[in-house]
Amino acid sequence: MDNILDLKDRKILYELDANARAPYSAIAKKVSLSKQSVALRVRRMQEAGVIGKFVTVVNPEAFGYSVYKVYLKLQDVDMEGEKKILEELATHPNLGWLVSCMGKFDIMLAIVVDKPFSFEKVYYGMTRPFSRFIREKTATQSIGTVEYNRKHLLPKDEGARKRTSFHKLAGEPKIDGTDGKILAALSQDARAQNIEIMKKAGASGRAVGYRIKQLEKEGVIQGYRCVFDREKLGLQYYKIFLDTSGLEEATKKKLLAFCEFEPGVTSFVSCIGAWDIEIEAEVRSAQEFQKLLMDIRNILSDELRDYDFAMITKELLLDYYPKS
Repeated sequence: MDNILDLKDRKILYELDANARAPYSAIAKKVSLSKQSVALRVRRMQEAGVIGKFVTVVNPEAFGYSVYKVYLKLQDVDMEGEKKILEELATHPNLGWLVSCMGKFDIMLAIVVDKPFSFEKVYYGMTRPFSRFIREKTATQSIGTVEYNRKHLLPKDEGARKRTSFHKLAGEPKIDGTDGKILAALSQDARAQNIEIMKKAGASGRAVGYRIKQLEKEGVIQGYRCVFDREKLGLQYYKIFLDTSGLEEATKKKLLAFCEFEPGVTSFVSCIGAWDIEIEAEVRSAQEFQKLLMDIRNILSDELRDYDFAMITKELLLDYYPKS
């Protein structure tokens, strides 16, 4: 599929990744096409499976929620059995992310809870039905997340690098039940029209528009992203695990600057657990990934105690506002 996407398609994907809620008329001006042509190209990419869905990026810190990543290595289970495990996990209301992978782990997931002490109960509740198939489990708590837009969709010197940071808000956002319904409606359909949302939220179209702007202004909504099929774009998706001896501030700044500059890096996570840092990247080949990994190792030098990685083969779920 990658070879039948032209530069205009990639520019549209880049704009949707930067703001999936942008009107087609606004995207059309940026890519020098008509509104109708943009809509047709998007529909074609959806039908081809290049574009999966449009999601709203909600800041979990705005609600005081905690995000835990869980990494599972399985045993005594075939492909069909693993598929059933993934299908069962995907229905859990506390799940924000779910992928299958190769390498260090077989399954990775993100659990979102309102209180840290709820994590254990939620984790064992969701894994108990297949616990006998879990050979190894590891967990980390995310304490700082930066996500980057996909500049690598464009030629080297085109496009701007943008970042989204999840952090605690200065004040407590005033979120009521109507806001919750709006977020639920937007979470898995960032391009939903206000008239569709108002039916679900029980508010007028004008009120919906105003509330969305307030949620954006207060930092509850951090943006709107497009979910792609990376394989159809000719991309490989990796997650890197870095165990450091406690980074010097200067080294961490250098690593963050590198990640912001490197087009293929899509996220940087500081965490507590078996390692300190997780970096996600999308690359075109194993050789490109090897170079990226070597560059990271060179930056960390003797502050790096250990590292590992996993290649993500399928992303089954991405939800910044889980049902729980």
